Amino acid sequence: MCEESQTFRSADHFLSTENPTMGVLISPGGAHGFLTLAPNAILLYIMSTHYDSRLERDIRWNDPALSISWDMEPKVVSDRDQSHSVL
Repeated sequence: MCEESQTFRSADHFLSTENPTMGVLISPGGAHGFLTLAPNAILLYIMSTHYDSRLERDIRWNDPALSISWDMEPKVVSDRDQSHSVL
C-alpha cells in the first residue's frame, strides 16, 4: 500500500450479470478482492511478472478502515481470508 497514492483506501465495484467473461486490469501493487455470485466462478490471473509470495500482502475483506460497501454479505469466506488482520 502506498499512502501517497490518490486512490489509497478507495474502492471500485464491477458487476457483470450479462457477460459471463469479464476482464479487470489492476495496476501492479493494487489491492483487489472478489465477491462472486455463482458457485462455479473461475478467476484467472495474468501477471506482469513472476509470482513471488514474499511480495504478497493481505487485507481483511471487511476491514472497517476501508469502508468497502459490498453489495451483499458473502456466504462463504475462506479460512485464509478470515484470518487476515485489520489495518
